[in-house]
Amino acid sequence: DNYRMLQEKMGGRPEQIIMSSDLGLFVDEDRYQEYEVLITDHKYDELQMKMQILKEGLKKTESIEKEQFLGRLEFILNEDYSEESLKKREELLKKSVPDYDRGDFSITRLYNDTELYLLNDIAVTYDKMGDSEKAIEVFRKLYTYIDQAEDNKDSLVVVKILFNFANVLGVNERYEESIEICRK
Repeated sequence: DNYRMLQEKMGGRPEQIIMSSDLGLFVDEDRYQEYEVLITDHKYDELQMKMQILKEGLKKTESIEKEQFLGRLEFILNEDYSEESLKKREELLKKSVPDYDRGDFSITRLYNDTELYLLNDIAVTYDKMGDSEKAIEVFRKLYTYIDQAEDNKDSLVVVKILFNFANVLGVNERYEESIEICRK
């Protein structure tokens, strides 16, 4: 009832926004970003060592996001962008986003950082597999989501998504669109 009243007060409908049940694996955002910086800087040896420590530290934590986060890091460490890898990434995402279907997902729900990174990685995987149009389709939906989600516009995940989107557009000679995303 409180949720419904809040939605109506904000001018929306209760079914408009679906929240993930697990909105954050790390209370400390800096700790989460530490792993993303290692990925960005291609420090995979250090990431591998920290991942072992993280697995130990999270052993007693049972959450979908933990499974998604660790699974995502494994894919990145293996640099696997095959059809099999794509299916496994999509299966990981479906654990918390059951309505996801081959690049199609709702833009009216709230996604946590891990889900956004998974969507980004799925788009990148489509591109690396040679399906740039599907990658662009996923990035375009992410762009629409980001555009309407005011609270995360400056986050690292948003910057990565926009950077990867602009890159895929540029590589596919869609320069005007790429420049527009770069300006964003």
